[in-house]
Amino acid sequence: MTSGQNTSVRVVAAWEDRLWLECSHSRTNDWNRTRRLDTAAVVESSLFTSRRTFTAHLHEDSAVQPYISPYRQNRAFEIEGYYQVHLREYDQDMPGISCCVCYPDSVQISQESSLPVELWEQILDDVAEEQNYDAIARCARVCRFFRHRCRKHLRVGFWFSSEDDVEHLKTDTAAKEIGGWRGPKYVTIRGGKVSKVIPHVATFASKFADRWAQTETLYIQQASWPSSLRAADAAVFRDLSHFASITQLDLYDVTFPSVVTFGALVSALPRLEKLILLDVKFPRSSFLFDPRTLSDFRLLPPPKNLVHIHLGADHWRKVEFHPTVWPCYVELLGFISAVSNPCAKSLRVYPWGSVCRLQFQESVWWRFSSSSIARLLHALPSLESLVLFCARQEIDSEELRIIGAPAYPRLKPIDILVECGTPSSQHEVDILRALIKMNYPLRITDIHAPTFPTSREADTIIAPLNRLVRHAGQSLEHILIKVDKVNDWDIRPVSDQYRHFDLSKNTNLKTITICTCRVFRISEILSRVTSRCLSSVNINFKWLDWSDRGTFNDIFSQMNAVLSLPVFDNLVHVPIVMEWYDLDEKYAYRMRSCLAGLDIRGILGIRTCPKYWMPGVRLGLIWDYEIKDWRRFDSKTDEDGNVKIVEVPAFEASAPPEAMAAYTAWQPRARIYEYRNLSSWRWMMRGTHAFVRRRFYSVSVHTKWSRLMELVKIMRMADDVFPQQTRML
Repeated sequence: MTSGQNTSVRVVAAWEDRLWLECSHSRTNDWNRTRRLDTAAVVESSLFTSRRTFTAHLHEDSAVQPYISPYRQNRAFEIEGYYQVHLREYDQDMPGISCCVCYPDSVQISQESSLPVELWEQILDDVAEEQNYDAIARCARVCRFFRHRCRKHLRVGFWFSSEDDVEHLKTDTAAKEIGGWRGPKYVTIRGGKVSKVIPHVATFASKFADRWAQTETLYIQQASWPSSLRAADAAVFRDLSHFASITQLDLYDVTFPSVVTFGALVSALPRLEKLILLDVKFPRSSFLFDPRTLSDFRLLPPPKNLVHIHLGADHWRKVEFHPTVWPCYVELLGFISAVSNPCAKSLRVYPWGSVCRLQFQESVWWRFSSSSIARLLHALPSLESLVLFCARQEIDSEELRIIGAPAYPRLKPIDILVECGTPSSQHEVDILRALIKMNYPLRITDIHAPTFPTSREADTIIAPLNRLVRHAGQSLEHILIKVDKVNDWDIRPVSDQYRHFDLSKNTNLKTITICTCRVFRISEILSRVTSRCLSSVNINFKWLDWSDRGTFNDIFSQMNAVLSLPVFDNLVHVPIVMEWYDLDEKYAYRMRSCLAGLDIRGILGIRTCPKYWMPGVRLGLIWDYEIKDWRRFDSKTDEDGNVKIVEVPAFEASAPPEAMAAYTAWQPRARIYEYRNLSSWRWMMRGTHAFVRRRFYSVSVHTKWSRLMELVKIMRMADDVFPQQTRML
């Protein structure tokens, strides 16, 4: 302490992991100053030190907290003078009982003798070899040193291939009372090498029920559910019901004696949210559609938390297209539909009525008919998303999104996504025809359509797409036309690309979004619009060829003439986004001058994006997704004659006009649809990988290193947004 100052210290209370001290400072002018501290001291010692006595000086602003042993009773007490407080000092990396002695000017912490570090390491390794994970978990709570040494032994996942694997793990009877291991996050149960039976699933369930409370995913692979367990199924499912932490069940190459057994397994897990099925089979002797089987399945408790079902494979597992596996999925999907049909005079039941997301791999949906899709939609009333994956899973695969509103009351819109690997794939064409012909009252309100202009086989997919647009009719409100691919450097335009493009039936169209790689194609598309309800035309182009730049004024002047037609009189916003590397303010000014008609109406908004995820030029009326409000930017000339872009009030009045109200309400939903993707983060990262490839290979060898450093920064930004997902790459 500072010289000329007397300090008396007293421990006034200890509770949980904190120690409260009261310090009284005596100075010439201040004899009664008292301050209560949240911590005791700063221990001046290095890790693994051999000293047994440590001196800790008091600091009023210290944030170091000594941790009191969790094994003593939680009670507050008061000590004065030279009494001692016995506690386990967690701030030291070696175990031992410490004592804290209060002196007038300092605190002396003395530690009892401890074993050498090497001996402690040997002891912990011996404990780990016994595979008593409850004991290892308790050792990890002693101190930081023990936690560091024991962490590697507390595995994240376990594989059980036999009953010996389960019995080999030891458990303590007193583990629940004094804190045993809460279990791994992933458990895999695999069948035997010959018979593939899994009798050890019963041993696992009975042994670790109510003990492993942090297991999240249960995998059952290459297994056959034993028929001998039929009498004991009730006990097995009762034990599995105690695994309240399991949220995902992954079944791969599993054969069940009956579909009722499969349903009982799903119903046994109370918090199951995600079910992944790959090659799940039922013997033909199980009488899948027998009335008694259907009745028994209806009596099972419904899995109320089950929201995701993946058939074929989930989004990250690479599975090739195998048409021979189609029959086993047909049986399961047919059973799901049949069990939901009303039986005699009984009410209609939905055993899996909570499912809101259904995802199929191409081996499952490649022969879907209009009737099979309609039966699924009837059987799953809570369905909000139907995803049809392409088996090829190419990084530049396009997506067709259809959003429809069921005509039945209280049902939410259904988002149907079809991944199109190649424009010539007959499977995508067949599924589009099935969606058009299905007997289900679905009002199609949104269509996001790729058109593949870089391929000469584009007509294969364009023809059914245009039939789908005409089929939507007056219910279609929003359409997005994407006429470019990720590989936009390979441009081979098709001269008659839009000869079938027809919007004459869509008289209630409210917004149209055009994403193109060549700006000269936009006016041809806009000339086919017939809806007078159109409130917004969104244009996004990523390519300015030198030929385009030479006719820049002609292209946008023609666009201005088209958007000035009477059919576009109700427009309230025309946002235009230019994405290229060397765009600056002059292109925004030139574009505004060419689109003078829209600028005078105050509905034009221009954004230039010179680099991905980098700020660009903003001019005109812009919707800011960050603040969820409108902003307007205009060019002003200062006293020196310099032109600058400044922000001005978005509207002349304090609030936007009434015509903007509905469009403003649609903006947040549009943002959600923009980033909702096929299954998860990997499709969000797809654009990043394409950008990396395009940027890195489009520059010379001398500039690749600087480009690479720029890409590293971008990937770090993605890691901030998707921290858990990018670690899986």
